Amino acid sequence: MSKLFEDFKIPWYERYIWWRLCWLLDDIVEHCYYKPKHFIQRGKRGYSYRDIWNMDSYLSKLLPDMLEHLATTSNSYPIEMSSKEWTKMLKKWAKDIREASIDPPLKVTDKGIEKYKKQVDANQKLIKDTFTEIGEHYFNLWD
Repeated sequence: MSKLFEDFKIPWYERYIWWRLCWLLDDIVEHCYYKPKHFIQRGKRGYSYRDIWNMDSYLSKLLPDMLEHLATTSNSYPIEMSSKEWTKMLKKWAKDIREASIDPPLKVTDKGIEKYKKQVDANQKLIKDTFTEIGEHYFNLWD
């Protein structure tokens, strides 16, 4: 018998238990080491190295909440607009960022791929327009 099939001599239930223990160990390391490490990094720097892996997703979760909080608690607004207009604009930006960050479903057909590309292009245009507007009022984003 060749060495290729020696792994199959181990009963399936022992392999199952071994893999379950490995997964459990991985979960313990994740929850006891990595999560506190990332929590501390966010406290010190405002972000963790894990946030940088997928920065667009991190910002898509963070910015809308920040903008909505600013809209509800802000005491200031730009000189050229009223308080209600500023609140409305902040909520619009938050809504636009949330809408654009949702990935459209992908169907692997010619029509599905074209529809997906059109939706992605529309999302990118919405994000670009929203961030252009935010950039115009960047120095007004304070409470």
